[in-house]
Amino acid sequence: MQAPIRHLSEERKALERLIARAVITIVTLVALVVLVPVAWDKLSPFIVCVPVAAMLQPIIRFLQQKCHFRAAPAVLLPVLVVVAIACGVIYWFASFGLEQVANLIASAPTLISDTIGFIRAAFNRLIESMDTLPVETITWLQTGVEDALKWLSTNGMALVAQVASYAGKTAAGLPYAFVYLNFLVIGLYFVTKEYDAIRAKLPGGRAHDPNTNASRLTKAAVFGSLGYIRVQATYGLISLVVGWIYLQACGYPYAWLIACCAAFLEFLPLFGNGTLYIPWSIIAYVIGMNTVGTQILVLYLLLITFRRITEPRLMSANIGVSPLLSLVGMFVGMRIGGLLGLMGGPVVMTVLVTVVQGHYLDSIIRDIRLLLSYLRRRWDLPDPWADKAKENEDAAAVDGETGEKPEKPSTGAERPGSRTGGHRKRNRQSK
Repeated sequence: MQAPIRHLSEERKALERLIARAVITIVTLVALVVLVPVAWDKLSPFIVCVPVAAMLQPIIRFLQQKCHFRAAPAVLLPVLVVVAIACGVIYWFASFGLEQVANLIASAPTLISDTIGFIRAAFNRLIESMDTLPVETITWLQTGVEDALKWLSTNGMALVAQVASYAGKTAAGLPYAFVYLNFLVIGLYFVTKEYDAIRAKLPGGRAHDPNTNASRLTKAAVFGSLGYIRVQATYGLISLVVGWIYLQACGYPYAWLIACCAAFLEFLPLFGNGTLYIPWSIIAYVIGMNTVGTQILVLYLLLITFRRITEPRLMSANIGVSPLLSLVGMFVGMRIGGLLGLMGGPVVMTVLVTVVQGHYLDSIIRDIRLLLSYLRRRWDLPDPWADKAKENEDAAAVDGETGEKPEKPSTGAERPGSRTGGHRKRNRQSK
């Protein structure tokens, strides 16, 4: 015998919907935290191939439509060109960079001692200009600076040792890197060849309904992530190339390493190359090296001016949110997840903006209001939403009883004293 259907109240349905959404959200977040690192560790070559294949699609379509290439040659030619360019750039940077790294490791003690002397001379110059300070304050400052310089000396040598160890591990891992590169190249060819079928099965593809909330949110997350990485990588590359050429032209040793450090800082949000260039310029001015200070300051002003002019448009076009919301997302992400949260904050803000603008939270808000109204009635508490709705109904009822309607603005033909109205009246009498 079939059990009778139990009719649930609207409050019970709202509570069950909220619990189901909360459970689905928690399970999804846990799955992402657990599965994403595992998937990257096991499938990273093929994951990298997907965005690269997406970038090659316009070239492949051009070769097929304009140059009348077949499918296999149209895919193989761009893949080979990209691989050749990537290998050439990696070899050039690696050979040039390893030479400078080797020189840096060899001259690390001298370089660290020169840097410490550079900072100590700048501090002494500042202390001499502050002769009005109390002796206790000057002693406290000198003690703090000496402790900081001692820490810099110890940790500087430790950093050099870590760099040397990392260089040795990199050299030892070259066989694995060669195998990894082979899988990457072969995978890139097959992923590029089957890109349409792969893209159709990914979130937002043809195999999924593009009008569902999941598809829209996934599209917003992917758009925000790729756009944010594109913007930061663009400014990092500009900082690398411009800084390297500028410092090399000015005759600075280790220009490539300095430009790489500045580009890495530029890629990180809220840091920027000013973290390196501004203190360098200030210390150079303090110790009397005005030429060095001016050169570094000019380099920083060129880079920061270009970024401030182009950043709002690039951020809005590639991320879809305003710079202010991006800044808020960075700060909140930094407070929650540190450096990773700082980088992922703008992406999360993009998803939140999509959620708000798409009214995806309206059903959740309605369920919450329904439950709160039920609890207020159960506990005999005032319901602000019900009171407001009642006030609106009372106002509508009063307007219906009085029958007052807003007066329409009269035209010249309707006014009895107007010239147009008089002419029409005389015309009717003559007829």
